[in-house]
Amino acid sequence: MSNSKSSFLIIFLVIAISVLFIWPNIGKKTVDVHFQPGLSEEQIHKSAESLKDYLSRYYSGRYEGSLVETSAAPEDMSKELPQDLKSKKEKEYIFRVTGKFVQAAFINELYRQPGVDPERIIVKKLWVEDNLKAKPFKLGLDLQGGMNLLMEADFDKLKRQLDERYPEQYIGGLKKRLEVEKDKNEKNKIKNELDQINRIMTFTSEQKKEYVQGAMEIIHSRIDKTGVAEPLIRVQGDDKIEISLPGVASPEQAKKIVSSTARVEYHLSEPVTNGEGRYQNAANSHFAKYVKIESEAQRYEYIKEVEKLINLPVQYGIYVYWSKDPEMKTKNTIPRQFLVLERKISMSGDDITPNTYVGFDQENVQNTVNFQLTPEGTKKFAKVTTENIGKFLAILIDDKVRSYPTIRSAIATGSAQISGDFSPQEAKDLALIIKEGSLPVPMKIVEERSIGPSLGKESIQNGVFAIALGMMGVAIYMILYYHIPGMISIFALSLNVLFMSALLAMIDYTITLPGLAGVVLTFGMIVDANVIIYERVREELGRGKSLKLALELAFEKSAITIFDSNLTTIVAAILLMQFGVGPIKGFAVTLCIGILTSLFTSLYVSKVVFSFLVYDLKVKKMSFGFGKYKKTDVIAAGGNSR
Repeated sequence: MSNSKSSFLIIFLVIAISVLFIWPNIGKKTVDVHFQPGLSEEQIHKSAESLKDYLSRYYSGRYEGSLVETSAAPEDMSKELPQDLKSKKEKEYIFRVTGKFVQAAFINELYRQPGVDPERIIVKKLWVEDNLKAKPFKLGLDLQGGMNLLMEADFDKLKRQLDERYPEQYIGGLKKRLEVEKDKNEKNKIKNELDQINRIMTFTSEQKKEYVQGAMEIIHSRIDKTGVAEPLIRVQGDDKIEISLPGVASPEQAKKIVSSTARVEYHLSEPVTNGEGRYQNAANSHFAKYVKIESEAQRYEYIKEVEKLINLPVQYGIYVYWSKDPEMKTKNTIPRQFLVLERKISMSGDDITPNTYVGFDQENVQNTVNFQLTPEGTKKFAKVTTENIGKFLAILIDDKVRSYPTIRSAIATGSAQISGDFSPQEAKDLALIIKEGSLPVPMKIVEERSIGPSLGKESIQNGVFAIALGMMGVAIYMILYYHIPGMISIFALSLNVLFMSALLAMIDYTITLPGLAGVVLTFGMIVDANVIIYERVREELGRGKSLKLALELAFEKSAITIFDSNLTTIVAAILLMQFGVGPIKGFAVTLCIGILTSLFTSLYVSKVVFSFLVYDLKVKKMSFGFGKYKKTDVIAAGGNSR
């Protein structure tokens, strides 16, 4: 137990590195909030007052903000601006926020404040973040607030959609044509179509995984485009996707963005006269009953019954037109009437380019979604509009008819639009999900949790209080019972918290309430290790050993016992990390890291401190608790006990 100087140097080095890695969480950070272009000075000051009021109401004492006039463009932006524009940026107002522990939920809340430019909220990095790649802690939704969704792939709905697209009569007709067809090329086309239909209607476990993985990537892309900071999106099991959105205040909008399949299809109507079709009139005589049905599955079955009642030809299907009721206050769309359309898709989302944007129809006073067609889509659109003048061209979004304009002339420009009673935000969201592509499988929300920022703040306070209370309780007991060795245990315990925090920051771990529970549990484990060592010291002292020898033997013999007891816990923690999800996995990660750091602090740090006391300071008396062998007097190092 000698050479304490080099050992202390190692400990101080580890402490210094740990402090550097957790500095982004304890150092003061600056957030520069820029205002939307074109705002007048009066509007900027009004927006700044609104931001100050928001900070004082929800983050009083944690963040401070003030309006700052800058003489030039921000450093990160000025690099991208040409020289002639830099001169125009000589005067600019920004709202500067300073404070510690800036989290994603706070940034996402700033996005929604009036007058703020959501694309120019700049969190300035500290020196340790730029040079050492240190990262601030990420907090789970239970600690910072936000929304958590668990979505499940609805393969039953996908099967119904495919059955509707490829009914048995259609498949049977293809098989009959295959039997009688003589032309080899035509026969191969029919055979390929049948093979394709069979392939997409057979859901193997591997195909299901591919569908879910594809859906996750598209959802991730959609959310990234909305500007939400630090979303957590991951696959759970074989058919579920978990989505965590920090600080999201509009759950309905978020749910719509992530759950919409965004499948856009164009279908032609049956022949119409004076805006009405023969089968459409017959179908709408049964529409009143459809409106009263609430279950989606029952509505699907009812439509099939109506198709049989009106003897609808196999190439047509009954679809439902949805729109808002101007007399109702709700923003939701409702079913308005049946339309009879061709089952064959005239054009789909595959024919649409990513060049999709929001527009406004001045003539009809409607928000629109405008988009460009691919070269192949342009040809299809020109052919459809040329050959079907007078018919409706219904636009379906997620199997709902949202618009059905009448074809009045051929359109060969390659431009198209979707018009309807969309709000500006709905049109923006629709443009976004069309641009990012449709989900390969419909997703349904099976679990939803929303946590407000105030509740998250309360959870943090309660978690920190629990940690502090746990440390205080352990400290009081250890000091009262073991005296100076107890104080050494508390010193090791404090370092354990520091080292755990540094490791969690290094692995970019998301801290949750169960994770904090894992931290508290490690307090007991590190103290347990110290108790084993101290009781072994007492035994050796009772046998007449000197203090130095008793400490040497205690650390040597206790190490194996401590390793064995912690090894079983580590195995359990690793299994929880491997097979657990969500809170269970978070608890396991902190427990595993806590065990590793507790081994270092209890077996190394404590040993170095005791070595310093008995070798460097020549301590000859030390109490190891109450009982028969609570004290030992030592004449000299290595001498006999009295």
